[in-house]
Amino acid sequence: MAMSATLELGWPVPPGIALQYRLRGVRWEAAPKLTEEERHRRLRQMETPQHGTSPTVVELFALVWATLADIVGSAATATLLRRAARLAASEMPELEQLVITREGLEYRYEVPQGWGNGDGESALRALIRALGPLLVDLTGPIVIRRLEQLEPLRARGVLSREEVAAWLTTERQRPWTA
Repeated sequence: MAMSATLELGWPVPPGIALQYRLRGVRWEAAPKLTEEERHRRLRQMETPQHGTSPTVVELFALVWATLADIVGSAATATLLRRAARLAASEMPELEQLVITREGLEYRYEVPQGWGNGDGESALRALIRALGPLLVDLTGPIVIRRLEQLEPLRARGVLSREEVAAWLTTERQRPWTA
């Protein structure tokens, strides 16, 4: 049986998303369709800290999800984050609790329960470290540069300019070019 309660956050909620706590963790659910203009306005609002508050790990993950989905779509976002979580799970086993599912045409995710309590920053860093090279391999500098511009990620140390520079300058071996 799942308990749920919608919460008022000090940090803006991602475009078209409502936060609900469940017994298994925190779950984001799609809200009614938004116009493209409203979606972009809400996404920009998420990128700017309000009233000196610092975003939670759940809100940072939601920002990464919303930014990626805005650029590459929700299906690619779900695939990339699933793969990054699998890669980083050896370093941070709690990432095995990150559940991304498809329900109809939409994707939903549940973050590990500890993330709702303020834990999980190191797991989110590990996830982003695994995600960065995947993004560079698939999209070149475009998407990773967009994530690099997100002030909340830089301010919390989840993503640094040095990491991005290293990903962009390191020539990765691609099996299809060998």
